[in-house]
Amino acid sequence: MYIFFVSNYLCISFSPEFPYFFFETYHKNFEIFLNFTNSVSFSEILTVASIKLCSIFSKIILNIFYSTFANFVFWFQFENSLKSEAFKFTLFAHPLRMILRQLSEGHRCYDSN
Repeated sequence: MYIFFVSNYLCISFSPEFPYFFFETYHKNFEIFLNFTNSVSFSEILTVASIKLCSIFSKIILNIFYSTFANFVFWFQFENSLKSEAFKFTLFAHPLRMILRQLSEGHRCYDSN
């Protein structure tokens, strides 16, 4: 199974030739999924439609997972600050925290004024 991130989407492909499933967490349109697939079957449309209905739950789960994981990372760094494992773990955890923060907060528009 391949897992990667595209914008607001968590993309999971179960095999290289299988169409990607786009887990919508915010305001993206359903048509984006159709644009990324060559052939869309009825079962795939139902799957994506059910994913859209569950998007609010995925956001809640991401928020819970992010807060729990971030707390664990800070505790790990504090307790093992003199060990090399803490540095290695930080290298892995920091990008993951950034990705989870983006997914949990979404894209925000800030006024420059």
